[in-house]
Amino acid sequence: MNAMDLAEKINEILQNEKNAKEMGKNGRRLAEERYSWDKITDKIIRIYYETFGELH
Repeated sequence: MNAMDLAEKINEILQNEKNAKEMGKNGRRLAEERYSWDKITDKIIRIYYETFGELH
């Protein structure tokens, strides 16, 4: 994708409020699913155990 392609896509979003709102909802849902505190802490714990192993 080049600058002209990006500009065209931005214009499409700006000109279609319904699609822009739908994209916003979908983006928020995806972010909440992927980056919830539960998911983040699970990743941190997994990395900790992979790095240091279990404590005894």
